[in-house]
Amino acid sequence: MWWKDSKETLHTIRFRNFRMFMWIFCIFVLFSIVVDSCTRTKWYSVTDTDTALANITFSAVTSQSRCLLHCARFCTKEVYCRGFFFDSPQRLCTEILVEGGNGETYQQNIFETGFQLYWRGCDYGWIEHLGNCYFIGPSKLTWDEAKVACLEFCSHLVEIESKEESEWLAQTFLKKNTCPSKIYHDCSSWTGGNDLQTEGHYVWDGSNSTFTFTFWYIDQPSVGMPDHAARKDCIDILRNGRWNDRPCSYQSSFICEKSLY
Repeated sequence: MWWKDSKETLHTIRFRNFRMFMWIFCIFVLFSIVVDSCTRTKWYSVTDTDTALANITFSAVTSQSRCLLHCARFCTKEVYCRGFFFDSPQRLCTEILVEGGNGETYQQNIFETGFQLYWRGCDYGWIEHLGNCYFIGPSKLTWDEAKVACLEFCSHLVEIESKEESEWLAQTFLKKNTCPSKIYHDCSSWTGGNDLQTEGHYVWDGSNSTFTFTFWYIDQPSVGMPDHAARKDCIDILRNGRWNDRPCSYQSSFICEKSLY
């Protein structure tokens, strides 16, 4: 009968619409989880357990957790949580609490070697400052080599946005008792600044953005001296925080930078 066919057709349409709605809902939930996971990945870094916990006094609190992301949420909400372990087979989340956190206190690494620790904030060996993480390379490289080295750390050569940042970098990484008297000779580091594309037009390599702030040393840069300017296309920071342009083939230490968030 025609009305039976109509009912079956209506039922089919409703079922199809419901199924489509469920597909869209599932995709939305999956997308939300992926975005949330990617965002939280920036907050934590996988760190060597022995190195990270060797010289700190910490407390540990263990609780049940559904998954790695759930464990990360526990740590994010706890002000004293510095990082966490997640035991996937047993679904156990162990938060590492420092600076006043309540839990059983330890002064040495009580976890198995190789157990994966998710460390909150900058990677071990990096220094946090105003929402960014900084690291000075252990060897002297050319500017191009330093650029590649920073990329291997998922970072870029440092981009300096203020006088305060420039002076903080110099004080933190470059000022040493062993520095020679002549300021150009040592105790400097590559930045991402350069005018490789257009002479006199300075950009930051990582963001490809034009300089909005400069902090040059005396008689720098070399754009006013054509004989020097043509071969001095890369910028380093001196131990007084001021900037200098050099040939990119010069071998210097280098500072890498990446956002904490």
